[in-house]
Amino acid sequence: MIRFNKNKLGFFLVFLGNSGFAQNCAPTFGGSTFGSSQFGNGNLNCIAVLLPPGVPTITEVRYNSNALTVYVTPGVGGSVTSFTANCISTNNVSNLTSSSNTSPIVVSPLTLGLTYRCTVTATNSVGTSAQSTPSELVLATPNSIPTLSEYALGFMVFLLIMTASRKIKNIYS
Repeated sequence: MIRFNKNKLGFFLVFLGNSGFAQNCAPTFGGSTFGSSQFGNGNLNCIAVLLPPGVPTITEVRYNSNALTVYVTPGVGGSVTSFTANCISTNNVSNLTSSSNTSPIVVSPLTLGLTYRCTVTATNSVGTSAQSTPSELVLATPNSIPTLSEYALGFMVFLLIMTASRKIKNIYS
């Protein structure tokens, strides 16, 4: 991005490097300097400015053992010192927040049977990013859902016990 400033000599170039620092650079005129570090032949001076982190992106949310594991990638901007995930149930009964210095972020404990949607922010010493785009919905289910045959087996055992108890009752009556 190029920004022109009519109140100063020259112009400022603002670019973003891999380190998350933006640099404002201006050519010098007549020995005047606008920055703190000289590059090349001394005709260009720059200052580095730390930026707040960019908006992170949720790449995946996994449900496992009564927790959501939220995977994120940092956005374009300043370096990230921590991520904060906020997962809210669709009926607004459960609102959980968890932080981590790296991805993934584990959010727990969940309320089984509720459906959750998560957002993430990134933070550094300058500030906090805007919220990410919300994740897809994730249902918190029990670790093992009985199959129809397991239900049928349980019902048959119940009937067998009830029948046996009636026969025993009739013997001693």
